[in-house]
Amino acid sequence: MIARRGSTWTVEEHLGGLAPQCVAVDLRSPAQLYCGTARDGLLRSRDSGRNWEPVGPGVDHPLVTAVDVDYAGKDGFGVVYAGTEPSAVFRSDTGGDTWVELAGLRSLPSADTGSFPPRPHTHHVRWIEADVSGADRVFVAIEAGALVRTFDGGRTRRDRVRGGPYDTHTALTHPLAPGRIYSAACDGYFESTDAADSWSSPEDGLQHRYLVGVAVDPADPDTVIVSATDGAGSAYSARGAEAYVYRKTGVQRWERPARGERHHG
Repeated sequence: MIARRGSTWTVEEHLGGLAPQCVAVDLRSPAQLYCGTARDGLLRSRDSGRNWEPVGPGVDHPLVTAVDVDYAGKDGFGVVYAGTEPSAVFRSDTGGDTWVELAGLRSLPSADTGSFPPRPHTHHVRWIEADVSGADRVFVAIEAGALVRTFDGGRTRRDRVRGGPYDTHTALTHPLAPGRIYSAACDGYFESTDAADSWSSPEDGLQHRYLVGVAVDPADPDTVIVSATDGAGSAYSARGAEAYVYRKTGVQRWERPARGERHHG
């Protein structure tokens, strides 16, 4: 864990041997953290990561692949969403003490079509994005198969729409651009300006179309940076990993920053 307290950076090691998969912080209660692991389910820390414990009952999967916290909530805690393999999403309104499954995810048409290539018999929740511009608006990316949305905290859901990303690796929303979603996906780069009703793929200048990560300037929703590569082999191979960074500002085409160039924002 790397953390900054004030102006000082510290490096601490925790959860050794538990294969952490994802981590999220509750901005309503910043000392409260959540970490999904590959074998021991979802863990919670109440003291900024110094000590960890299993969350309360309801998440009955050892492999937790995604977690995020919606700023909306009550009793001093945000609403927590956790995703698993096989694909399922759970919600907690009690700071992780109790959980309920958002079972409707399993009944969507795309549920029977998902398949994760290294383990084609299954799929998982790759990313959960609680919309920073609206309470109870959540986007769930299934690897691989769909990007699903809910506007009421999971009570109802909308499946992947035609032209939308099939295999999102990272999805972001922006506080200065309500309704806008950025998707870095196996099948390219996608943007929506209407909360996933429709999508566009502005890829002019992208020479590598397998995207893994996306970041957006906090002060400018039109300045976007992505990490990209040729395919899964070069993205995840321990020996042959190779990645490229591209930047896009406004409607301009994607460009690869010059080596050594520094960017601020």
